[in-house]
Amino acid sequence: MSRLLFVLNPGRRGAHCASAKPRRDELRSSADAQCAPLRILLFAFLLFTSFIFPPFALAQGVEPVIRVGLAYGEGSLAVANLQNLDGYGIGYRLGYFSDIGEFFELARTSSYKISMRAGNNSSTIVVSDTDTGAYIFEFEGNLAILPSLGEVPRPVTWFRGFHYAGGFEYRRRGNNVTVINVVGMEDYVKGVVPYEIGGGVHIEAQKAQALCARSYAHSNRRKHSTFGFDVCATIDCQVYQGTKFETDSSNAAVEMTRGQYVFWSDNVAQTYYHSSNGGSTEDVTNIWVTDLPYLRAVRDNFEDLSTSSNGRWTYTLTNEMLTYILNGKGHENSGIISMTAEYTAAGNILALNFTDSSGKTFRFEKERARSILSSATYDVSIYSQRFTVNTGQMVSLESSSGVTVRSDLENITILGAWGQTANVSLSTGILGGDGTISPIPQAQSNGTYVITGTGWGHNVGMSQNGAKAMANLGYTYVDIIQYYFRDVYVGYL
Repeated sequence: MSRLLFVLNPGRRGAHCASAKPRRDELRSSADAQCAPLRILLFAFLLFTSFIFPPFALAQGVEPVIRVGLAYGEGSLAVANLQNLDGYGIGYRLGYFSDIGEFFELARTSSYKISMRAGNNSSTIVVSDTDTGAYIFEFEGNLAILPSLGEVPRPVTWFRGFHYAGGFEYRRRGNNVTVINVVGMEDYVKGVVPYEIGGGVHIEAQKAQALCARSYAHSNRRKHSTFGFDVCATIDCQVYQGTKFETDSSNAAVEMTRGQYVFWSDNVAQTYYHSSNGGSTEDVTNIWVTDLPYLRAVRDNFEDLSTSSNGRWTYTLTNEMLTYILNGKGHENSGIISMTAEYTAAGNILALNFTDSSGKTFRFEKERARSILSSATYDVSIYSQRFTVNTGQMVSLESSSGVTVRSDLENITILGAWGQTANVSLSTGILGGDGTISPIPQAQSNGTYVITGTGWGHNVGMSQNGAKAMANLGYTYVDIIQYYFRDVYVGYL
C-alpha cells in the first residue's frame, strides 16, 4: 500500500527549508539560497498537479460552502482520526482549501484510516496511517482532506462516531488540532433538519426547518471566526451531526427547497427558531439586543403543548434557595427577602427583581431573567421566557360576618358593594363600596415562589412544535415561515 506521496515540509525529513508552504496565491520566500532549488521543484510540482489534479470546488455551481467546527477550543484534539466509510483502498486526497471552499490537491493516499496530529514544527500537521502509524504527509498551514471519490457519488467519512459528507480542515492550536467539516450548504442542511425537527414529521414542517437552517447558516457565517470556521455543531448554533440520521423525507425536504432562503428587505433573515413558545413568541429586543423588525411577538394559536417536550413545567423556590442561587452565580447578597416579576405585552417574562435583607437590589432582564433561576443544585430548569412568578405573599381580609379570606395577592379579585370588581396586585388596593381604592393590609410573606411556565426555548422566531401543527392542518412551508416571521418572503440568492 502506498503511503508517502508528497512531503510538503522537507524539514521534517532533515532538510532546513521549513519555510516552503504552497499557497494558491503565494510561495513563501527564504533567504537561504539552498532552498532555491526546492522552491523551483515545488513550483514545478504545483504547476504539474494543477493540470492533473485541478481545483475541486466542494459546492458545484453557486452553492455556498459552510465550515462547521467539530472539535475546537478546549475540545481540540491531540490526535484526530478519520475513516473513509466506503472501505479499504478508497483513501483520501490531501491539500488545502481556498477561502471560498475550493480544494487544491497536493497528494493522495490509499489509506482509508488516517490520523492527524501536530508536527514538530510549530505550524505543521502530520498525517499517518491509523493502524500502522506509518508517516504519510506533512503540511505547514491549514491542512485539507477529502475522501477519494472511487465509485461513490457522495463519499462519507466517519469522525468520532458520526458520518459526514464533504471534507475536513485541520488547524493547529498549540499541540492540538482544531477539526472542521467543510461541506456544501445543502449537505449541511441535510445534517441539521433531522436533528432539529425530526426526519419523520410532516414534509411541510421539514421544509420550513430547512429554510430556517439554511438562512441561519448564511446569516451567521464567521460566527466562530476566531476558531477559523463559520458555525458550530451544537445548540449554540444549530445541531448538526452529519449524515447518520438522514431520512428520505428529510433529504427530500432539503432538495425541494434547494437554494431557497428567507428574506426581509432583500437581505437574508436571521431565522431563529425554538422547540415551543408556550403560547406566544417574543420581540427579539425583549430577549437579546438587536432590533429586527421581522422578529416580533406572535400569538401562537397552533402549538399542542401536550405533545411538546417540556411543554408545561413548574417549580417552587424559597428565599433561601434564591439566596444560594444568586450567591453561587456571583451576585453576593445578605439573604434574599423578595422577588418580583415584570412581563412583556405578550405575557412573557421581561425582568426579575430581587431585594436582600440589607436593601440591596438585583435586576435581571430579558434572557437573563430566564437563566438566573436555573440551578443544577436544586434541579431547576427554566425552559422558556414564558413563565409567571406567584410571589407567595398572602393577605388576610375579614368580612363583616367575621369570615377571613387569605389569598395570594397576585390572584385575588375583590367585589365591591355595587358589583364592581378589581384584580388586586402588589401595586393596587382594595375597591370599596363607594368606588374608592383603599391601601392593602400589610402582606405577610412566606418566602415561597411558584414558577409556572410553558414552552421550551428562547421564544424568538419559529416554533418547531407550532410548525408541525400547522403542517398537519394543511399549511405550506411558506405559510409557516410567514406566520412566525413578519413581512418576509422566500427567494433565492
